[in-house]
Amino acid sequence: MTWTFIIPFGLIAVLIGGIVLALLRARNRTEAMGLLARQMNFGFSPKEGGAMLSRLGGFHLFSMGRSRRLPTQCTGMPRV
Repeated sequence: MTWTFIIPFGLIAVLIGGIVLALLRARNRTEAMGLLARQMNFGFSPKEGGAMLSRLGGFHLFSMGRSRRLPTQCTGMPRV
C-alpha cells in the first residue's frame, strides 16, 4: 500500500472515532444528570420536550441563539 491510501483511511478512522467518543460522552452525561436529579428529588426527562420550551419562550435567554432546544430537562424544587 502507498501513503495515498493509508492517510485518507487513517483520517476517516479518526473522524469516526471522534464521533463515537462524542456520542458515548453525551450518553454518560445524560445518565449522570438523571442520577443527580433522582438524588435531589427532581423530575428528569432525557428527551427533548417542545412543551417546556414553549412555556419558557417568554424568557429572553430562551429566545436567543441559533439552536433553541432543551435536550434534557430537570423539573421540580430541590429538597433542602
